[in-house]
Amino acid sequence: MVLTSKPKAEFLKDRLVLQRQFAVSNTLDHPDEDALQRFQAEGVQGWIDTANHVEHDHGVTTARRAITDDGQLIWAVAHPEQRFAYSSAAVDPNDAMEEARSAWFARRQIGVRWKDVAVLRLDVLLNGAHFSVTREDAYGAGLCRVGVDKRLRQAGFAQVFAFSARKVAALSLIETQLAYVLFAAHLRHIKRTHKLVRHQDPFPASSAIAGI
Repeated sequence: MVLTSKPKAEFLKDRLVLQRQFAVSNTLDHPDEDALQRFQAEGVQGWIDTANHVEHDHGVTTARRAITDDGQLIWAVAHPEQRFAYSSAAVDPNDAMEEARSAWFARRQIGVRWKDVAVLRLDVLLNGAHFSVTREDAYGAGLCRVGVDKRLRQAGFAQVFAFSARKVAALSLIETQLAYVLFAAHLRHIKRTHKLVRHQDPFPASSAIAGI
């Protein structure tokens, strides 16, 4: 008799269902056969349990229990104004939602200065840069931590802590999110180099970038 192992997907779904025992009773919907669904967001793929969720802001922000294809339990935090859910490895769903809100805020702060981002990228491509780009810059730019770590592992860069700004600028022409990371790295470099006081704008105008 040949013993066959249960498919990996079934193990993942079983483990995800077990998380329901830790759910607060009033946040666990009546599960049905369609409660477990596939999801993909910012480089993270896995299964999400739509029956196990926590809501904030009168139901506007929702954290749903999920598990990645490599077995990491996460919370997938969704908001109607965000195109993709934010994946958080936090144990507490409230911490996950706070992490997501902070990331979305950081992304907006850079997004409203897109002209500065574009000028900086061009300057780095043409003239190089005096700063490197780190994993922490990706976090600071509002990228999903779980997704960043997964992509670095897949690319064989799990133990690499700094990247060339020019390479990141070039890749950002294909992957727009990297432009946010480049800008966050630049702001970090300016703050460290010039020791700017807190709350002072380290990047006052687009015209100043050309001289960097």
